[in-house]
Amino acid sequence: MIDTLVSSSVLVSAVCILRCLLKGRVSPRLQYMLWLLPLFRMVLPWFYPFSELLGTWKSAFSVMTAAERVKDQMIGGTAWEYVADNLVSGRVYGSLEQAPALAARAAAVDLQLYIMGIWIAGSLAIAGWMVFVNLRFSRWLKRNRRPYTGSIPAFVNRPVWVVSGLSSPCYMKFGGSEHLYLPEEIAADETMARHALAHETGHVLHADLMWGIVRCVLLCYYWVNPFVWIAAVLSRRDGELFCDETAVALLGEEERYAYGKTILDIAAQHTSGGSLFSAATTMGAGKRTLKERIQILAKAPKTSCMAAAICCGIAVCLAACTYSAAKTGPDSSEASAGEAGAGQSGDDEPRGRGESEAAGGPENETSDQARSPGYGDELAVLESRRYGNFYRLTVQRRDAQTKEPMELTWNFPGEGGFQFEVLLLGDGAGSAGEHPVMGYGTSRVTAEDFSQATVDIWNVEGAKEVQMILSDGYGKTVCSYELEDAEPLSVSLEEQVIAGAGDTRAVISQMTIYSNAVWLRLAGETPEKAQEFLDENAVILEVETREGIQQFHNQRIVYGGRNGAVIDLLYLFETELFPGAEVKRVRAEAWGR
Repeated sequence: MIDTLVSSSVLVSAVCILRCLLKGRVSPRLQYMLWLLPLFRMVLPWFYPFSELLGTWKSAFSVMTAAERVKDQMIGGTAWEYVADNLVSGRVYGSLEQAPALAARAAAVDLQLYIMGIWIAGSLAIAGWMVFVNLRFSRWLKRNRRPYTGSIPAFVNRPVWVVSGLSSPCYMKFGGSEHLYLPEEIAADETMARHALAHETGHVLHADLMWGIVRCVLLCYYWVNPFVWIAAVLSRRDGELFCDETAVALLGEEERYAYGKTILDIAAQHTSGGSLFSAATTMGAGKRTLKERIQILAKAPKTSCMAAAICCGIAVCLAACTYSAAKTGPDSSEASAGEAGAGQSGDDEPRGRGESEAAGGPENETSDQARSPGYGDELAVLESRRYGNFYRLTVQRRDAQTKEPMELTWNFPGEGGFQFEVLLLGDGAGSAGEHPVMGYGTSRVTAEDFSQATVDIWNVEGAKEVQMILSDGYGKTVCSYELEDAEPLSVSLEEQVIAGAGDTRAVISQMTIYSNAVWLRLAGETPEKAQEFLDENAVILEVETREGIQQFHNQRIVYGGRNGAVIDLLYLFETELFPGAEVKRVRAEAWGR
């Protein structure tokens, strides 16, 4: 939504500038067609797959890239950055340390929710008013019209009616059919009537009734953007210029000046330029645009091949800059996807989904790759995959300003390496342990990119938040991520004895089924026998799906869940199997079979 508002505003501004520069130098047709650029930009996000294509087309020349840089330069590092993030992502923050009172209060309110409510209410109100205005006008025309008895030109292919008290000739649809309407004063003059019918026939040929409806829909949806209202006024005005050109083509070049006199006479008798809330077309455009229409009629501008080529080139450049998404750095789109979502924290420091905070570090660090954590770097969640209460997060260390990836390898703090801790926070959560590969939270550097780490979290304790801490003994960078408890589905096969190789055996003491995971807890007679069972056997889960019986090996042994004679196993599925599938059997199979 933000991308569309910014990009369409830039396009409207650009078309307004082009309109001023090209006035009298190109034909009204081309001038009117320029408004297709902002129109398509505003409606494309409504249609799949165009909305997806817009998100994948990234360009360093995108206006959103420039907007991100301006935002970073103006409010980056200040408390107002949290307010901007609140507006864009809906993320809600707690108190901001050393923040101005206004920024702290704004960031602690779900601004996006309130703005969404106001936006929807305004859209509904404007839509209701537009429906009322058009229905009222249509019924008034039908109630007061009478057939036109004068001579009808050959180019007119719609029924013509006369309406007493009508402010301007118009083209309107009612009851499934389209009609042309003339004021009584104009219908009495055959020359003026012919000119008015030629103008309204131009609206018919240009499908301006449909474009009028599109204009009304866009005004309802984007009513908060003043540039959309400017575009509606100016595009409607350019549509009248185009219809003047079409009317002269229908009447003949010899009637150009007589047609111009008719416009002056109609403006003298009927000053209304029509309402933006009405889908009906009109011949009058108000006295403010009268001078422009007469000048264009007198000049009769034509579009040269050079002017057409320049306009096409400008249109392509504008499309490349406004139809593409921002490209602020490597993997920026993935970081944005991983950081999206609504978060809330009541701690002293603001924390949100995928948000980073920094503390400590030596004062004089120059190398981007070797510098201490906490000075100019951040941890960003690029991807989150959830299987029930099991999470697999992809975290990247990168420069906070340039978004360039930074090295994320560790050995021992103080010896050129980093330590990566995973902590679970919340009521009854406890800690995952200080070592990066112990407890419920584990992590590892991916082989493909040494700036990224994969973090596995098994949230059996109901933790509300996970903290990933990168430190080297001097400073640290912290990334917080909110966790959600998954609702379990139906449970079966509890208290079942599983016989393994030799005399080994275990009992299913608990099974929890999620839509895309199964958590299985096994119990042995003693800790030694439980370990022996696990060493000697692979525990296989047989699930009945639409494709038949499928067998799954456990993907994880949850070390934090092993308590004496208890072993926790986790089965992950790439797609959601439950509900719809059923666990039929849990069995043990000796290794090597």
